[in-house]
Amino acid sequence: MRKKRVTCLVFLLLSLFGCSGVTVQYDYDSAADFSLLHSFAFRDATVQNDVLADDPLLKKRVIRSVEQALTARGYIKNAQPSLPDMYIVLHAHKQEKKRTTGWYVPGFSYGVGRNGYSFGVSHFWGSRSYDQNYTEDVLVIDVLAAKTNELIWRGSGTRNFRQYDNHEEMQHALDTYVAEIVKNFPPDNET
Repeated sequence: MRKKRVTCLVFLLLSLFGCSGVTVQYDYDSAADFSLLHSFAFRDATVQNDVLADDPLLKKRVIRSVEQALTARGYIKNAQPSLPDMYIVLHAHKQEKKRTTGWYVPGFSYGVGRNGYSFGVSHFWGSRSYDQNYTEDVLVIDVLAAKTNELIWRGSGTRNFRQYDNHEEMQHALDTYVAEIVKNFPPDNET
């Protein structure tokens, strides 16, 4: 039973990484000096309903994608026990959503009057709606200043559910998705 639940959670989280319609948001501490950040290390999150905590294999894939995105931007993963400049904290969750789509439909009616002496035609516009339930998954990447342990940047991405046929396709989608979030790090610090 647990294996089925974990498998479902994996597929729910993977939806983040497979459909068009990605929403990326980020925020940061404008007082933080991002030019001092050169190295990073990962730190575990303690977040309720964290999908990554329930699936260690998926968490490894996400960590690999974040490492790749940050090293491509010139940051160094801290392999030594010395203190890194920043900690990366990852967590993910799912949210059930409902989408209602409405549209207008043309209609026509006609009729013949009593005893066949009158004839009329009318037209009208009717409305129709369609409700669709779906699951959105959210991946959050937090950056904490290692010296102060304070949150200085947060990026999040939201996508609809998607399943993958193979691990390579899933990893590629994950890499692309994480790169979309991390491309906003560090911020421009525009004031």
